[in-house]
Amino acid sequence: MPWVAGAALMAAAPARPVEAPAAVSTSPVDGGEVAIVEHLGGTVPLDAVFRDEQGRPVTLRSLIDRPTILVLVYYRCPGVCSPLMSGLVEVLDKVARVPGRDYRIISLSFAETEKPALAAAKKANYLAAFRRPFPADAWRFLTGAKEPIRAVTDSIGFRYQLVDGEYAHPAVLVFLSPQGRIVRYMSGLTFLSFDVHMAILEAAAGRISPSIRGALLYCYRYDPKRQAYAFNILRVAGTSAAAGVFLVVGALTWVSARRRRRGCRPRAPRPP
Repeated sequence: MPWVAGAALMAAAPARPVEAPAAVSTSPVDGGEVAIVEHLGGTVPLDAVFRDEQGRPVTLRSLIDRPTILVLVYYRCPGVCSPLMSGLVEVLDKVARVPGRDYRIISLSFAETEKPALAAAKKANYLAAFRRPFPADAWRFLTGAKEPIRAVTDSIGFRYQLVDGEYAHPAVLVFLSPQGRIVRYMSGLTFLSFDVHMAILEAAAGRISPSIRGALLYCYRYDPKRQAYAFNILRVAGTSAAAGVFLVVGALTWVSARRRRRGCRPRAPRPP
């Protein structure tokens, strides 16, 4: 029942607010909503040109030649970007797939002011955090100009805002097929190794899968000022109330129809 689902979500919610994935908006200055608008089955702009950690120009087409995990971040982020990428390191240490052979990661900064030197420093930090060897070529850190960044954020439905000099945005992993097709979104800051393992296999096959945390993003609203998700009790209560009304109306309709059918039945004659 709806109220049971709402109670379960509330019980599962951590005591402190869930830290928000950085904000999403097709443009960081248009005042749009911070959100992910899923474009499953769509394709990222493979000919978009960025700079790698060494400052060399690269296209997405040259990098996405195997299942790829795309992570939209900005490297100076004081909020959720570091926990997001740390969560990725933690789960990939447990995934039984070979990095560089079975999959690749691309971290792309959506802040056009960030440069390759900062990307290189971040890359060194995260590669050093793995407990097992992780090939440097298996995780690329990119920066770029406004136009190609905008093309990527639009293609995956990543909407963010610029708030008081910092970006508000969602935390999400986007799984791409070797052809650059969007096959799965995975929101949050921590991930299950089974989910990531299966998402990599699905990306290899080009098989589209629904998001596994849609309910979480629905029930938690993003607070750009706190850069955190807060439980949206009004939204859950409203949904539960509406569902409850439909259930009650449906039950009353069923009972009324059943009584009418009974009233229409011919009564058996009484014995003399």
